Amino acid sequence: MRRISLHTVFLPFLFLSLHLESFSQKSEQVLVPSASFDASATREYFSGTFATGLVSYRDFATSPLFYTGPGLLLTTSNHSRSATREQILDLRFGLFTAFGQAPESTVLSSISTATYTSMQVYYHYLFGSNKYSSDMWNFKVGPSLVITQNIRLNPGLFNNALGLENISNLMATGLVTRDMTRKRERQLNFYLFKVKLKERRRELRVQMNAGLLNFNFRPGYAYAYDAEIIGTETHPLQWIFANYKWSMNGWRLQTHIEWLWYLHNGNAFSLFYDWDALHAPGRHEAFQMATHSAGFTYYFERKIRRKE
Repeated sequence: MRRISLHTVFLPFLFLSLHLESFSQKSEQVLVPSASFDASATREYFSGTFATGLVSYRDFATSPLFYTGPGLLLTTSNHSRSATREQILDLRFGLFTAFGQAPESTVLSSISTATYTSMQVYYHYLFGSNKYSSDMWNFKVGPSLVITQNIRLNPGLFNNALGLENISNLMATGLVTRDMTRKRERQLNFYLFKVKLKERRRELRVQMNAGLLNFNFRPGYAYAYDAEIIGTETHPLQWIFANYKWSMNGWRLQTHIEWLWYLHNGNAFSLFYDWDALHAPGRHEAFQMATHSAGFTYYFERKIRRKE
């Protein structure tokens, strides 16, 4: 399997960021306020996100193999930000193709291929700290909720081909924002051309989530079972989830690093990296997963609510 070069992934982002930096503006340059540092108003945004990712998971209920592979993620979000509050609602969809390397065998193929689909809802409400925040730094903490539904299909496992699990976590969230505004115009002199960098409102955001209450809804040791079917009285979903159970155990950690530019029309653009790792334990049916993703987000400013 060919490895994706980091240069191939990030070079388009670099050229796009230079284009945004050198975009011509009006003669009177005015820096828009940062939503994370403006105490006089709450700014609301709608955003769209595109990312490429790499998933790695292992489900001991069906196989001890690690499955790893690339995929794409799409996210739509609603944001409400100010210097003292932040609220986000995310809806994310991811589709991956994962490969498991098995020992050489004359009976079965040594490479097993699986399709991994993930649907996720994320929400957080954060509170700012005036004691520790300043004109350059902003600190927020608060609760967050993550609900992830995985659908895994691996025909090579025959009767255990379909794997479903729900991972739900109530998490503690911390967000640090650093103002990186360029207040003076700069010019970069390259060998063949010059790039003029206008004044630009920018910020670096680093966020971490740690699971407090970690729930998972999974089957027992084997997915293959003969649940009772009573004619039309048995609902299909009831039959599928007959041997599933809720458990409160394990852990989950998430990090989010984002470099954000504010445009002069109030919109914003960012590049980001996400890491998400979780573990749902069990005597025989433990499940482990980690996802790396990098991409870009465009923010559309919808509304500004001034504080009275």
